[in-house]
Amino acid sequence: MADRFPSMAGKRGSAEFNAASGADFSALGLRFNPGGAFTSLPTLDVPTPGTRPANQTISQIADGSGWKTSITLVNIDNVPAPFTLRFWQDNGSAMSLPIEGVSGGQTTIEGTIPVGGSRTIFTAGGETALAQGWAELITTRSIGGVAVFRQRVTGRADFEAAVTLTTTSNRFVLPFDNTDNFVTSMAITNVNQVGALTVNVIIRDEAGVQIGSDTVPLTGRAHTAFALTDRFPGTRNRRGVVEFSAASGDITGLGLRFNPGGAFTSFPILPKP
Repeated sequence: MADRFPSMAGKRGSAEFNAASGADFSALGLRFNPGGAFTSLPTLDVPTPGTRPANQTISQIADGSGWKTSITLVNIDNVPAPFTLRFWQDNGSAMSLPIEGVSGGQTTIEGTIPVGGSRTIFTAGGETALAQGWAELITTRSIGGVAVFRQRVTGRADFEAAVTLTTTSNRFVLPFDNTDNFVTSMAITNVNQVGALTVNVIIRDEAGVQIGSDTVPLTGRAHTAFALTDRFPGTRNRRGVVEFSAASGDITGLGLRFNPGGAFTSFPILPKP
């Protein structure tokens, strides 16, 4: 993009694309680091004016022990967009994260994004112990966003994966591919402020045949992350789909797929009616 639009070189921001004729089109982004590793950057749909999205979440935040998370929020509304971003630990209590450019740990970040503007927030990514959790975006305007997870290991290029902010539902599916020594991992979040819930799990192979089932209990605002092959051994050396559902509240999640060399990519969840 810096070749096509030289003014973008060395900068952060957002680029808006539209078709004057009203025809539909599609796109995606790829972000390369100096070592040659890259990740995909999904596009953010601009909503119909006047619509207001539900609260959105980032189902995995990781910082420390070589991990770092950046969150880019984009104002896709036609007025300034105030926001509150809250961080939560695995047990559902507030999580204090070290943020670049801010002294002390932060449990909440607030601000207002101007029309056409964006805000990027970086966790510190130091050599502290690994901290994991999730983030909740609260706003009355239309804000889209992308979270990028970065892992730094001495002697190799940094690896990254990007996921968009997601809305919540009581049912979603996650495709998995654990063949050829690849491993699919995932995070699940109970976004409800109070009240424990049980996430029901159904595992199916590529033919749609059920090969397993389980349950995952989560207290209010709790979060858990695991490798599918550890939690559900029946997914080893197989491809298929895992369905997650909760009868008593909303949940959300994301997937990450690791290859034997340590590189990884994101697997978005697919909402299911």
